Amino acid sequence: MYLRLQGPLYPSPPGSGPQWVPLPMQRPEVYPFAMHQLPAAYQNYLATQDQHVIDAVRPVLLQSAADERHGVRITYNTGSTGHQAHLDESIPYGQIIEDID
Repeated sequence: MYLRLQGPLYPSPPGSGPQWVPLPMQRPEVYPFAMHQLPAAYQNYLATQDQHVIDAVRPVLLQSAADERHGVRITYNTGSTGHQAHLDESIPYGQIIEDID
């Protein structure tokens, strides 16, 4: 329980200590980043990938599931970057398109 000092900011008269009152209780905080269930297509994609690909694309899949507005484009670069994922407005939510960059 949190307390707050009630009264003026200057020192209290001698013998009258500070007055503490409880803060009003509020409803529990609702977190906007609560976990969302991934669409079946996302779960199936992750089930068929190696761990390094999962680590690279899973955060974007979670972001897509949280927004529920756009699908995901996953590209593979032959260089050191490997797999990359980003939200794509042209792809409907819940779908993944793989591409070679």
